Amino acid sequence: SRRSSVDEESVSSWCMVVACVIMFEKSLGKESDFHSYLVSLPSSADLPMLWPEEDRHSLGGTEVQEAMQDAWEMTHREWAGCVEPVCRAHPEFQHLS
Repeated sequence: SRRSSVDEESVSSWCMVVACVIMFEKSLGKESDFHSYLVSLPSSADLPMLWPEEDRHSLGGTEVQEAMQDAWEMTHREWAGCVEPVCRAHPEFQHLS
């Protein structure tokens, strides 16, 4: 069974905040207090949501495709509603958008 949309949105919002903090700290480079931790993180992840479109088509009709589409739409809404406005308002963050 699927989690309620409230639960999904709470998790997504939390993840968006963490992603923004990580992007900001990474933008500081060696000046970040978290630099040694950040350089230990993987530089990429093999997630279906990040696959090229032609590869994502292979998931057609599966629960993974539906979940991925829901996650993509929620992430896009949050990015457009939360991150982009901050980046527009603060020129020093525009390289993150």
